[in-house]
Amino acid sequence: MDTLERRLEKLEGQNRTLKRGGILVLAAVSCLALMGQSPGEKVWDELRARRLVIVDEAGTTRAVLDGVADGAASLVLHDHKGNERVILRAYEVGVGLFFRDDHGGVWASLSAQSARSALTLRSDDEVRGDSCKGRVELWASSIMTSLELQTDGMVNSHTTLGSDYAGRTQLCLEGSQGYSIAVGGTELVTPSTGTTTKRSTASIVMFDREKHVVWEAP
Repeated sequence: MDTLERRLEKLEGQNRTLKRGGILVLAAVSCLALMGQSPGEKVWDELRARRLVIVDEAGTTRAVLDGVADGAASLVLHDHKGNERVILRAYEVGVGLFFRDDHGGVWASLSAQSARSALTLRSDDEVRGDSCKGRVELWASSIMTSLELQTDGMVNSHTTLGSDYAGRTQLCLEGSQGYSIAVGGTELVTPSTGTTTKRSTASIVMFDREKHVVWEAP
């Protein structure tokens, strides 16, 4: 009898151990199933964080959503090397969108503020700081709208087309030697008297390198 009772107690202990193990295995499988579920099976109503970093399979940062960077909310997209390529920032006074090259130079930017909005495009040389630089800038403010084309380096040229709040429109061309032509509402200042003369939109004025008038019509 003693031997039979001992065997029964041993079997009952093994049975309890198997039950506990089965419960643990079931719990582990349930957790793995929940972790591996498809995104559509669980939808979070709200996710709150100060900073969110998204990486690829290699661990390279591909996107950063930051709410505390330099006092501005920002979204930064990275290329496969981890370089910042697209930056969207919201400041206290406006917003800005920037496109960068592999070396961090800004190729293009779009900014909007309460007093002025601007679109700027730069050539590869202008970004890298080489001798030849090209730039296009379009901006609008409460007092003036302007389109500016500029090339610096071996050959300098500068073209500006603008219109102010008073309805005056002007086209200004400046060559590599410093000579320039202004077509439209030009303001001429007489050095000896300091008097300012406003020309009509139909006027043409030519200047030398020192900005002295060399020819004008009408």
